[in-house]
Amino acid sequence: MNGPDESKPGDASPASPSVPRVTRAPAPATSIRGGGIVSYDPDTEPPSGFPRSYPKELEVKTAVIRSEAIAKFPKQSHISDLCGYFIEEMTPVLRDAVKCGTMEAHQALGDTPEMETGMSGLVHQLLVYNCKHDDQRYRFWKEIKKSAKWLEFEKAIAEAEDQWRSSRKSLSSSTTAPAEIAEAQQSKPREQTQTAESSIPESPTGVEHDREIVAPTVEEHRRKVRGESHFTKAVRKALINAPTARGIEICRSVDEDAVKPMKRMKNRSYEDTYKDDPKPRKQLDSRFAKIKKKMKSQGLLP
Repeated sequence: MNGPDESKPGDASPASPSVPRVTRAPAPATSIRGGGIVSYDPDTEPPSGFPRSYPKELEVKTAVIRSEAIAKFPKQSHISDLCGYFIEEMTPVLRDAVKCGTMEAHQALGDTPEMETGMSGLVHQLLVYNCKHDDQRYRFWKEIKKSAKWLEFEKAIAEAEDQWRSSRKSLSSSTTAPAEIAEAQQSKPREQTQTAESSIPESPTGVEHDREIVAPTVEEHRRKVRGESHFTKAVRKALINAPTARGIEICRSVDEDAVKPMKRMKNRSYEDTYKDDPKPRKQLDSRFAKIKKKMKSQGLLP
């Protein structure tokens, strides 16, 4: 039996000196004030240029407001606040443009699949340049469309359109000649009228010079009537929704928009043609590249 001062080897007692333990386990994580994970927050990127159909006379004023918004919110983590501030500051600019006839109301809104002009095109540019992922950009866009500032913008544009229409009506009524002026014109001497008529040289065809109209060419007429093809619009829409989309993904989106297949495709879908036939695939990639290049020059793609 052991005495009071005896102890077995390995026994730990309060009086015995502490022996440090050696371990290979990593040290416990230290808590960071705030409880979040510190990550890199990139600077806000300014878009290059403006949407394709944006009025030239508004570009300078818009550029100033956009630069002020970026200076106020210099980090991409505040892109939602930046867009809200930008919409609030741009509302009177676009409202006045509609009121004076520089833009039509639907152009000021710009809420089309292509987003080629107006507030939608401007905000879309900011999101494209400052959102890494398509789903993130889509989520921000939905939040912006539901915001109070966007609603105030739409109301301002609607009121401006009403004011422009009423001003047009009053202008057309005020330009109607009174009865006195009409009678005075009828009472002018016939000799003055004949002199004025004789001073106009006759054209070889017998058509008055001031009424001669040069007919546009067939190609100009077609281009004016149809504008961009259904295929081009579908590709632009696909690239706006997913700027990094590959050729097969663009073809799939074009098929979803029910674009009529080209003759050489023999009624196959764009996706199947892209997969199976190398020659049409090369031609489609070439067209996709041209459309992308044009959209980048318009500032619709980064």
